[in-house]
Amino acid sequence: MTNRILRYSGLGLVVLTAGAIAACSSSDDPSNPPGTAGTSAGGASSGGKGGVAGVGGTPTTGGTPGVAGGAGTPAGGGSGGAAPGFACAGLKPTAALITDFSNLVANPTSAGNYTFMGGVLGGTFTYQPNALTIDTMTNTVLNVKGNVKAYDGFGLYFNTCYDASAYTGVSFSVKGYVGPKGKLNFRVQTNSNTAIDATNMKGACVSTAADTYADCHNSSFDVPVSATATVVTVMFNQLAGGVPVAAVTGKDVVGLEWALDWTPAPAGTAGSGAGGASGGSGGASAGSGGASAGSGGASAGSGGKGGAGGATAGGASAGGAGGAGGAAAGPYDANVTIDDVMFIGGPPAGGAGGAGGASAGGGGAGGASAGSAGASAGSGGASAGSAGKGGSGGA
Repeated sequence: MTNRILRYSGLGLVVLTAGAIAACSSSDDPSNPPGTAGTSAGGASSGGKGGVAGVGGTPTTGGTPGVAGGAGTPAGGGSGGAAPGFACAGLKPTAALITDFSNLVANPTSAGNYTFMGGVLGGTFTYQPNALTIDTMTNTVLNVKGNVKAYDGFGLYFNTCYDASAYTGVSFSVKGYVGPKGKLNFRVQTNSNTAIDATNMKGACVSTAADTYADCHNSSFDVPVSATATVVTVMFNQLAGGVPVAAVTGKDVVGLEWALDWTPAPAGTAGSGAGGASGGSGGASAGSGGASAGSGGASAGSGGKGGAGGATAGGASAGGAGGAGGAAAGPYDANVTIDDVMFIGGPPAGGAGGAGGASAGGGGAGGASAGSAGASAGSGGASAGSAGKGGSGGA
């Protein structure tokens, strides 16, 4: 996974609009200018109070001297401006589930994208305009597909900055084809690593560069993707490489994203094959030489042409095989499906079930024994959330 693809971390923030119904960052949108420090103007000094005039003297008595004017008092200088950037609102997610994509609604202000309501509020985004297509697949999963020919990816932006530090990571189901390496680069967008976005009032990372990647980008973790749907778990402490803050604690999450692999095809060098002068055994030998050159072309990124004069079965077909090897590193058709995105490692969901098991006692000697078993099961339910049913056996 090319590290440079991190440059798009956070693009989802720019698709949030006032009309979106949605849910504390890989990217670093250069269109979002950094905040500027406030200026502090010194107060002007006020003049002193005027002196009292002296009383004129009589012909025999000297006049009374005037009273000196009061000293000028400086007015207080203006206070300094607020620090640039935006603080995290710190709202707590109302549930562990972020979205299962059954709650997506077409975004009226961003064609091809969606908004959602759940444990968090937010919407979908892609990196390159009109390159990837997002489909809800009858509102059961999120399917993203398209031809990848530049740094590209997709994600979920949140409407505000959430404090998800009660959880330890994120899980989701994923399947599909995501390029020759078979990996997606998963990122948790944090407010501290998101370049200041004055439009959406998010981000605390200061950068004056047109491309903010060097100053602001999110921590990430590569996840494998196959044709079979697999639940992937990424702990916050597995994410690395963020700037300026490498560690992710979950306390300032503003979105999630999945970056597709992009490795530009190298400029290949054509292989060369020794042409056979004529057909027959000599031509066949030259064709064999062409095959060797074609193989070399595949390694270099561009197929070698078969021996010019070699037999048809030798040189020409071997050169074609070499060409196929070079094209594999370039553009490719991606097709990936994501489902059931949620925070993990939070408070147990089954505490109430355990309490129910403990209270289910029974009458009679037999019932008392069953009730005791129920109490034990209830205790287990407090931690696991399912054993509470054992208590009902005591009745």
